[in-house]
Formats: sequence, structure tokens, C-alpha cells
Amino acid sequence: GKKKVNTGNYSHLVSFKIDALQTPAIPLSFPRTWQSFHDFNLEIEVPKNSSTITWLKDISYVESLIRAPNDVQLSGVIDYNDLTVENGSLVQFDSDRRLWQLLFAPQCIGQHKITVFAKHHEESKPKCALQFDLNVTHLKLPIKFPTIYGTFKNRKGRIYEPLNGILKTGTTISIHCLIPGASDVNLTIDSIWANKEGYEDPVFKRTITVGSKKLTIYAKYGEGSSYQAFITYLVQ
Repeated sequence: GKKKVNTGNYSHLVSFKIDALQTPAIPLSFPRTWQSFHDFNLEIEVPKNSSTITWLKDISYVESLIRAPNDVQLSGVIDYNDLTVENGSLVQFDSDRRLWQLLFAPQCIGQHKITVFAKHHEESKPKCALQFDLNVTHLKLPIKFPTIYGTFKNRKGRIYEPLNGILKTGTTISIHCLIPGASDVNLTIDSIWANKEGYEDPVFKRTITVGSKKLTIYAKYGEGSSYQAFITYLVQ
């Protein structure tokens, strides 16, 4: 220490010795955050105290869980070599746990960046909130998520199955998702409307045979309104 009036170097004042009896197996680290992370009052539930989302063996995607106020909407992207992975993210609201589930599916091994954005519902442009690292060490079964639309995000929809957005032609699959508050829900198979069935607010669940081109789920809100695209799956 030194007096304010003195110039020159500080002199040695006191030192401490720390005996660390127990240290964490994984060192603590924190993701990169922007001011908007604090402005939107976000809380990271998974991963805790880590700048990296862990990649495990035999998985196709990773998960982050983030808590946000009711009027805040989240979105996210996964980038590889500064290029966004197409249909590589699925951000949806978990109404049971009252938080956002963010899923990210890489298409190759290597270092990736995961960026999370936030905005208020009435805002048009989201802001960067935080960023994680992801090191993909092996990848057996890459997937692409379904395409979701603005209605899905605004109505806080959720997909239980299938999470893979690429379906196999001719197969029989179970569709299970949440579509809160709709007056009607239906789907098209290769642009042909199916029979209405399987929706009881907020759950849409039915079994269908996959066509040859695409499958789109639509929701209608209010009498006399038109159907709005909710989720689209492609077919191979």
C-alpha cells in the first residue's frame, strides 16, 4: 500500500496463503454475455456455470434451458465457421417448467458457436444476449429440426415428436405437439388436407402416414380466421 500523496511503487502490505481442500472437477466458466442478458433478466438453468455446452456420445443435439420473464421471447442459432447451420436450432417454451428449451443440432464435428437472442413480444428485432461454445467430437446421426413459424413462437408452441424435421416417405409416425389456444388444428400431406382429428387444446396428437414431399401443421385462431402455418416437415 501507499499514501495518496506518495508517488512510485506500492510496498508489500499483506499476503494470504490459501489451502484448497476441494476444487471443482470442472473449472467454473461463464458464457459471453451482452448487456441485453441483464436487461431482459435472463437466468441460465442449463448449463450451470459453464461457457461450454457439453457434447455427449451418441447424441444428435444439445440442450440449454433458460428462464425469462413472461413478456420475453428467445431465439437462437448455431454457427460453424461463421456460417449458420440451416434448421440447426429449435427454441420452444416448456410450459411445465416455465422456461425456454433451446435445442441445437450440428451437422459436422468441430468447434461451434451457439448464440441466444432475446426480445420483448412487441419488438421486431431481437438482441444478442449470450453465447456458448460447443465442441462436437463425434457425430453419428445428424438431424435437422422442423421449420417453425411466427405463430409457433408467439403462441408458445412445443414439439414433443418427431424432433427430426426430415421424415422418411411411406413411414407411419406419431405427431405430438402443443398448440395452445387454437380454435382448430389440421395438417396437409403433400399439400392435401387430412381429415380433422387429434386436437384437444392445447395438445395435438395423431398418427399419420408420411407422403412424398412435405407435411405442414396449421392452426386457426378465432372463428372466421384463416389457417396459419405452424410447423413444416420435409420428406426424403
